[in-house]
Amino acid sequence: MNIEELKRLWQCQKLDAPVKLSADDQIKLMRKKLKAVDRASRWVEAMEIVGSLGCIVFFAWLFLFHLKILPLLARIGLLIMIVTLGSDIWRPIRTRRLTPQPPADAALAQWLRHELEKLRTQSELSRTGLLWNLLPYFIGCIVFTWGLNMGLMARIGFTAFFLVANVIIYVSMWKLNQYTRRKADQPLIEELEALLKSNTPDDPTDGAKPGGN
Repeated sequence: MNIEELKRLWQCQKLDAPVKLSADDQIKLMRKKLKAVDRASRWVEAMEIVGSLGCIVFFAWLFLFHLKILPLLARIGLLIMIVTLGSDIWRPIRTRRLTPQPPADAALAQWLRHELEKLRTQSELSRTGLLWNLLPYFIGCIVFTWGLNMGLMARIGFTAFFLVANVIIYVSMWKLNQYTRRKADQPLIEELEALLKSNTPDDPTDGAKPGGN
C-alpha cells in the first residue's frame, strides 16, 4: 500500500462523535471544576495575604523603632504603604463576603446563579483592580524615598527603580490576568450560563400576548 492509498484511507475514516454527558454528569463535572478554581483562588489569596502581612510587619518595625530617625515625609510614605497592603488583605475577604454561599438545600438554579455571579465578580476584579492595587503602593514608595535624607541623584535613582519595577509587575500581572480570563474564566462563565439556561424553567407567561383569548 503506497502513501496515496494510505491518505485516501485516512480521509475516508469517520471519527467517533464526542460523548454527550447527561445533565447530572454535567453538573458533577461543573462542581469539580468550580472546586478546583476555588482551591486555586484561595491558594493565591493566601500567598498574597502572607506576603502583605510580612511587608506590613517590616514597615511597621521601621515606623515604630526608627521614629526618631525617619523624617516626617518618610513616615507618611510608610503609612501609605501599610494602609495599601492592609486594603490588599481586606479586599479578597470582602469579595467573598459579598457573595455568601447559598444554603446546602438550595435549588440547582440558585446555586448556578451564585457561582456565576461569584466568578464574574472575581474575573472583573482581577481585570480592573490591578492598577488601583499598585498605584497607591507606588505613591507610598515615592513619598518614602523623597522623605529620606539623601542626595538628589539617589532620590531620582530610587524613583526610577521603583517606577520600572512597578511597570514590569503591572505588565506581567496584566498579561497573566488577560490570559487567565481568556483561557479559564470566560469559558467557565459561558459553561455556567449554558447550564443555568438549561436548568431554569421557562416563564409560563413568555409568549403570552396581552388581550389574547
